[in-house]
Amino acid sequence: PSLWRLRDVFLDQFLDSFDEPPHRLTFDIDTFDDPTHGQQQLTFFHGYYEQYQYQPRLITCAQNDLAVMACLLHGTAHAALGAEDDLEYLVRRLRAKWPDVVIELRGDSGMAVPVMYNACERLEIQYTLGLRLNRVLQGRSAALLAEAVERYEQTGQPQRLFTALEYQAQSWAEPRWLVVKAEAQAAGTNRRAVVTNR
Repeated sequence: PSLWRLRDVFLDQFLDSFDEPPHRLTFDIDTFDDPTHGQQQLTFFHGYYEQYQYQPRLITCAQNDLAVMACLLHGTAHAALGAEDDLEYLVRRLRAKWPDVVIELRGDSGMAVPVMYNACERLEIQYTLGLRLNRVLQGRSAALLAEAVERYEQTGQPQRLFTALEYQAQSWAEPRWLVVKAEAQAAGTNRRAVVTNR
């Protein structure tokens, strides 16, 4: 019960921080590592961070930099564990006060899972979530990367090119829209992708 009340404290402070109803709100969702020492409950060794830890998750607002919701996950939890429930509660509270507000969610590839896409689409939230490039997407964006490299070699100037495509992973019930970025510069090449309904 105390944690639920604390959640509402954060949300109440956020809702009261606006003098006028906002037209659009952009939220960022992410986890971070919180090292632990000793024998605390639900602290586990995380191979990527190479430490025993908790993994808190925060939802923050881009318009005013406030922390809107916080969740304490165990040390090896998937970043998106329970995030759809947090999102639904947040949206319900926001639309109770501001029915017409446009809500956008941004997150890295830890949030790029079907349950999050489905929640955003059901809640009519605009989302942009990072997506790891698998072999299929690497193949479908190879020409873009080659073009960026060729332009860089011709001009000596850093290149950043974009393409958009429809894609459906095996775990997705339907195709979704991806935007892929390909960069070429002196330090090498880089490709990134996001899945979005914007």
